[in-house]
Amino acid sequence: MASSLFIDLHGQPIAESETLGYGRSGVVMRRGNSAIKIPLRHPWSTDADVQLNTEVVQHEQEVYRRLTSSEKEQIDGVVSCIELCTNTTRLAFMENGDLRTYLEKNKPSRSIQVAWFYQMARALAQVHNKCVLVADIATRNFLLDSDLSIRLCDFSEASVLPLGTAMELVDDAGYSIQTDIGQLGAVMYEVITGQKCEFDLFQNNSPDDGQAHWPQRASLPSTDGLWLGSIIEKYHAARSDSPIVLFLVFQRHLPYEDEGTPLSPRQSSNNVLTMSFSFLSSIERVVIVERVCSRLCYVAFCLMKDCVQRDGFCYDSILFLSDEIRQSEKLCFWVGRGDRLWRIPMDLGGPGILFFLSEDVGENVYAML
Repeated sequence: MASSLFIDLHGQPIAESETLGYGRSGVVMRRGNSAIKIPLRHPWSTDADVQLNTEVVQHEQEVYRRLTSSEKEQIDGVVSCIELCTNTTRLAFMENGDLRTYLEKNKPSRSIQVAWFYQMARALAQVHNKCVLVADIATRNFLLDSDLSIRLCDFSEASVLPLGTAMELVDDAGYSIQTDIGQLGAVMYEVITGQKCEFDLFQNNSPDDGQAHWPQRASLPSTDGLWLGSIIEKYHAARSDSPIVLFLVFQRHLPYEDEGTPLSPRQSSNNVLTMSFSFLSSIERVVIVERVCSRLCYVAFCLMKDCVQRDGFCYDSILFLSDEIRQSEKLCFWVGRGDRLWRIPMDLGGPGILFFLSEDVGENVYAML
């Protein structure tokens, strides 16, 4: 029997069959329906090595604490954190493993790819909304569940910034929301082409330069003729949109199969409505565009209610939508406010009035929260 490369917290070897993966500072092993992450320790590791890896694991735990401050605020695009102990992180087990390994054996359809990109962009927007920079976004750090839904994991390199930080302006040793999005573009390229895209933020650095720098365009692959290439090109040329914009771009593709056939209302509502509600809940708190975003949230759900009821899909559309998102109180508030906000601009000349109404129409989100 070959000797194990890894040792657990009790000094016992970890069987290869139990090892799910490992990185520079941690090793992940399976325990029932959970994935247990502990500090990396080899038979030849020194105490200093183990201490450094322990500190990295504990830093990642701080990230999970920020992202999962309450059960209701769990980000469904991030691997669920079940329990945090001193040197152990217990996460949900993801049956289909990491995305990079999956792509080596499978070629997902375009509809699956778009669904993944949607989930990735949405998760990244929510992580940024918690004032966290991921800093290490790669296919190896996305995991797939049994239904091929995708989840972000591994926050060992992440930066936890003070709540309320203007994330659009953050530059943490060269890392920013733009570098996060640039790395996401490299993930998209790999998913679409099956070829790795090295988005190296340190490729031209001198040995003493620890600052992240945007890679030169010439070092990145061409996107000419590539499906969704115009979006990826924005990442490569450092002209990337915010995760919120990316989320909305990919959401437009979601209700359609490869053949262009719209999904049924029930399929569409199950997959889109709940995610849309959660996403809009997050962007209504983005201070930089608070007033406009919150107005659009209210109006969107008011019009959604009208469409559902008008199409005869459900007689009591409020009840139907409330069941889908399990947030009846907030939904009723939004629909009522949205009805008022929609009637005002329609009487005054068009929806563009929403951008110019004064705040005394009563839609300020902080009065609600």
